Amino acid sequence: MTPLHFAARKGSAEVVRLLLEAKADKDKATLNVGTTPMHLAAAGGHSEVVRVLVEFGANMNVRTSEGKGMTPMLMAAQEGRLEIVRLLLEQKAEKNLGTVTRGVTALHFAVQNGSLELVRVLLDHCVDTDKASKDNGATALHVAVYKGDLKTVRLLVERGASHMMSRDGMTPILLAVEQGHLEIVRFFLQNDEIGTEHLEDEELFGGLLHKASQKEHFQIARLLLDLGAERAGMGLTPLHVAVHFDCPELVSCLMDGESRTKNGSSALRLAVEMGHEDVVSVLLSHGVEIDKARERRGLTSLHVAAQRGDVNIARSLLSAEANVNCVNEKGWMPLHFAALYGNLQVVELLLVQRADQGQGQGAGTTPLALAKSKGHMDVVQLLAPRGYGYGKGWTRGKSNGYGGKGKGKKGKGDAAVRLRQFYGCHEY
Repeated sequence: MTPLHFAARKGSAEVVRLLLEAKADKDKATLNVGTTPMHLAAAGGHSEVVRVLVEFGANMNVRTSEGKGMTPMLMAAQEGRLEIVRLLLEQKAEKNLGTVTRGVTALHFAVQNGSLELVRVLLDHCVDTDKASKDNGATALHVAVYKGDLKTVRLLVERGASHMMSRDGMTPILLAVEQGHLEIVRFFLQNDEIGTEHLEDEELFGGLLHKASQKEHFQIARLLLDLGAERAGMGLTPLHVAVHFDCPELVSCLMDGESRTKNGSSALRLAVEMGHEDVVSVLLSHGVEIDKARERRGLTSLHVAAQRGDVNIARSLLSAEANVNCVNEKGWMPLHFAALYGNLQVVELLLVQRADQGQGQGAGTTPLALAKSKGHMDVVQLLAPRGYGYGKGWTRGKSNGYGGKGKGKKGKGDAAVRLRQFYGCHEY
């Protein structure tokens, strides 16, 4: 280090001036890390020394030679030196340079330090709010969210920071959910652009809900569920939203007494309809009513499982003492639906559980006749030797009201469509 380095580090502006007037090298770098007098003055917060160095033409954008490649601006921001940053900005120092190794900018450092005023000064000088680091693609907004700094998050968003995704797939709101920052999540959801996008897009909303569930941030999950139910409309409850997005941990948390009595059976049917086995198990473990039929067409959860061909769910329902011979308004039992849709494994399961033949309303509506009408010969071969006869007067038209669509599908599709179907638009 030269005498000028020592004077700059000490903050002795008069000595610095004398040395510069004596032709001291204003940009001389140290041998080890390449630190110049400007670096030392900026990091130390010596504004008068910085002014003298600028007056004598010292390089304000010089980088250290060690790995990071720090500029005086970066050092000042890292140390939270507000006056130095303001001075360098006024002198037109480069404001968006990042470190060589990670691309961390002055704005990143200011946010990391929690200096709201320093962040404000940088924003007032129009720094790039969306410049991302090289390693993980994190912006200053990501850093503020990670720290849980709501004031800085709000300021950055107000000044136009974008809701960008980092290289590891993290958007600021998803990061807020992961870190458990409830108020930041609430702020994002109340933002017209960010909130609308994440509440109306099924994939984005489901991602937030699953992240909250996985991290056991149940306050955030409940906020999402309440807003999701409100946005979906149709009288949905948070429990139904949790079921729809296959979040068994959240379903368990929501299964208090009120949910169990008011919403449990409908939630169970929704879980069965969507094929969410783990959610079905949770609901059954909480003692929801199994055999309560939907008002429209009188279908129970076991009817739906039989139609879909979900043998595991059907087995869970039967293990929880679901009525194997429950009938809908047409007198059809689960066996009728399993036979009609050719779901052989479910037919076998129901037979083991001593399912009755069940004629149904109208001639020719035995399970065997239904299987025969749809060409499900494997089911026919299973039922025929057991005496599940065709019945009299069977015609194919008897099944028209039950809308055969082929075997049940397990794709979720659009959330609003699926939920509307569940609440009264199915045609079985």
